[in-house]
Amino acid sequence: MQKLGILFLGGAKRVSLAERFFKAGKKLGLETKVFSYELDKKVPFSVVGDVIIGKLWNDESIYDDMISIIDKKNISIVLANVDPATVVLAKLNEKFSELGLITSSTHACKIFLDKQKMNEHCVNEGIKTIPLSNDDYPILIKPRRGSASKGIYIIKDKIYQDYILSQIDINKYVAQKYINGIEYTVDAYVSRNGNFIGAVPRIRTSVTSGESTTATIINDDEIIEQTKLILAKFNLIGPLTLQFIRSENGLFFLELNPRFGGGVIASIEAGFNIPNIMLKDFLGEKIKPQKKYKQLIMTRYYREVFHAVDN
Repeated sequence: MQKLGILFLGGAKRVSLAERFFKAGKKLGLETKVFSYELDKKVPFSVVGDVIIGKLWNDESIYDDMISIIDKKNISIVLANVDPATVVLAKLNEKFSELGLITSSTHACKIFLDKQKMNEHCVNEGIKTIPLSNDDYPILIKPRRGSASKGIYIIKDKIYQDYILSQIDINKYVAQKYINGIEYTVDAYVSRNGNFIGAVPRIRTSVTSGESTTATIINDDEIIEQTKLILAKFNLIGPLTLQFIRSENGLFFLELNPRFGGGVIASIEAGFNIPNIMLKDFLGEKIKPQKKYKQLIMTRYYREVFHAVDN
């Protein structure tokens, strides 16, 4: 049986995703082993794989550190699981092109890491996004490089706006018209040769710390077509997560993360088996585009992991 190592970058809580890679590997005749690159050993991932203590994402020595780990652990696939790691993964692949990692370019990852840059590029490409605004109330102020719904303010009048602006560095934030509507997340995959494999929209019915705790898989042709359009315009590769919002004024693109989303398990269970697709992509097997999925509702529960105090 062929052995294959997978390195998660910041995979701390991605236990279910790692387990899905085990199942996908077994079906393909692969003996899969998983690792996660972390700053702390005491993360839930330790119940399914080895936790490797690494460096900060902005440490320039991180690339030499990672290539050493990849060589020692026989790593074939590297996955970004947090936003800063998407750029690290892309740079790693460009610095060591012989790795042939499945990732988008550094240029593309940097665009979507910065919401101001993303908005500017989308406007240039004719993609419908929420207009930037600082005086058309209500407005929404959010970090340019934020994630997990942290640091977001909904401003309804100038008094509150002046107060918030006195507390933050506005250069690190973007302000845009606040739109009330239904938010959608899309899990998508584009093969390393640029073929669109599929996309599954889901409604995030309940969200905790920026991640879906209850999600409903839906069929929505408009969202899927917009997803295909956006992925093609930016030449994105691998597992991807997009967000949209639909209001009475139509469908707006919110943001994109060139990585697995926290609620991707819902799409995998619905039949869009991205771990299986990604392993086939790595092996060079032909992958057929997918269009049909089960409609289902995912709910989540907490599970405990214990670590020895003296270890």
